[in-house]
Amino acid sequence: MSHDHNHSPRLQGAKPKRTVRNEPLATTQGEAKGPTRFRVSVTSFRSRLIDPDNLCSKFILDCCRYAGLIPDDSAKAIEYSCSQVKCSKEEEKTVLTIERI
Repeated sequence: MSHDHNHSPRLQGAKPKRTVRNEPLATTQGEAKGPTRFRVSVTSFRSRLIDPDNLCSKFILDCCRYAGLIPDDSAKAIEYSCSQVKCSKEEEKTVLTIERI
């Protein structure tokens, strides 16, 4: 007997739950001088360079926030940069650097 998971009665009409998070995930304060800030840089090593607006690094910042690596992704909380470097196909990678400043 085969079972088609796409037409399961339990799944029909079920709507996926969407999680939207816009608030800071941490309220960590730095020393007496005020809140801690972070320098976040995303460097994409690519064999074929693309238009800068297609690097789509927003989702990387959101993931860092959701994972608690940075408390917030606002301009007050981070200095942000995104760049790409031409390389061979075998060397392609994305490097994420997070520094406390």
